[in-house]
Amino acid sequence: MANTIRIARSVSTNTPSSLAQGELANSETGSPNGINELFIGEAGPGVFKLITNTGGAAAEPNSSTQDNQSLTTGTGIDGADGGSTTGFTMSLALDELPVTSIAAADWIAFDDAGTSSKALVSGIDLALFSNSAGWTSNAGIVTSIGDGTGTIVTGTGAVPIVSVDYAGTDNFIDSATNLESTAIATGDTIVYHDATDDNVKKGFVSDLPFGAGTGDITRVDITAGIGLTGDLNTTTGDHIQTIDMDFTTLTDMTGNIAGTTEFIVNDAGTESRKAASEIQLSFFNNNSGWEANDAATVLTTDTGSATWNWIIDEDLMGSDSDAHVPTQQSVKAYVDTAVTGALTHKGGYNASTNTPALDTGSPTLAVGDMYTVTVAGTFFTVPLEVGDVLISDVDSTDAAALADWTIVQSDLQYASETVPGFIELANQTEVDGGSDSTRAIVSSYLHNTTFDGGTF
Repeated sequence: MANTIRIARSVSTNTPSSLAQGELANSETGSPNGINELFIGEAGPGVFKLITNTGGAAAEPNSSTQDNQSLTTGTGIDGADGGSTTGFTMSLALDELPVTSIAAADWIAFDDAGTSSKALVSGIDLALFSNSAGWTSNAGIVTSIGDGTGTIVTGTGAVPIVSVDYAGTDNFIDSATNLESTAIATGDTIVYHDATDDNVKKGFVSDLPFGAGTGDITRVDITAGIGLTGDLNTTTGDHIQTIDMDFTTLTDMTGNIAGTTEFIVNDAGTESRKAASEIQLSFFNNNSGWEANDAATVLTTDTGSATWNWIIDEDLMGSDSDAHVPTQQSVKAYVDTAVTGALTHKGGYNASTNTPALDTGSPTLAVGDMYTVTVAGTFFTVPLEVGDVLISDVDSTDAAALADWTIVQSDLQYASETVPGFIELANQTEVDGGSDSTRAIVSSYLHNTTFDGGTF
């Protein structure tokens, strides 16, 4: 039966008493033509009979003397129970094997012309396989090569030259991983050029020739920067140089400072800086006598005076204080009361056209409203001349009567028989002439005047 193995458990008295798992044992009885039996050890422990040979070909175990046993197959082997007469059938199951990488020291099983064999992976020549990809041997001419990080490739043809890149921003140091924020330990290594043999080597940071910094200073060049003064260059001898502050060299700040503007201060012997917004005015010498910003302080942003005890609100100014300031409302109320009945010039009045309409219509008037006559005419029944003044005596919307007004006549026109006004006095000559009709005669001139040849 090709590709099958039949296994049965022996019940013969010739069965080995014990075998290690996987161990084979042969039992011979009745030699030379007796019974040959092959056994294999199982777990448990126990023993399986593999083959029985009775002086000829190997025979299957007799069912009358053998018992079929169960068999558990491992990874890579499939098995089937054929019953009490056929035993077990096992076959390879390579798809159950785990996937793993092959190393040079691994073994590969193969059939060597009918003989099962094994060979090391490293001992198998690639030439034995079918070269379906058309691979060639590794001998030949390099046609191209690229330069990697920190390297330079020069030359062409069969012998390109690969060199370390020492120049530019892509040099081999700058191309390395950036760990600039990581401290360098004494056990770290660096690359350096050994001047004794002109070779590039590596060494520990701790091997660098950096001493404790002791020795003699042979030259000191002191240059004062912005805000300082005291430059000096010295090459010999001991020297103590003093560096002083010089604010005249600082940039002149022409604009206003901001809250973030910083000042240099001496904080109990420690030079410090302080923002303007952090400096309290109370620390300065208040030689101007400024008051604290409390309820009694008047600010330009204040909108009320309820808490200011130096301001009073008295409409009649009854306290007559010389130490308090009245409110705007108090001043207005006091003035409004004081000027009640006072004259308020409202403008001119055209008596010819009654403009504005004062003796007709419904004018809005207050006591003290005053109008100056600009054009002569009649007001109610009173003749008015330029310069006369009308003063309202009532608060009314209809001054319907002449009695509601006071008329101040300027009498700036010459008087006549019908118009009151001013008149000029005639002199003696004008009286004697007797022809002037606009001047008045006084009695003294009339006494000396001769009428019709006689004296009056």
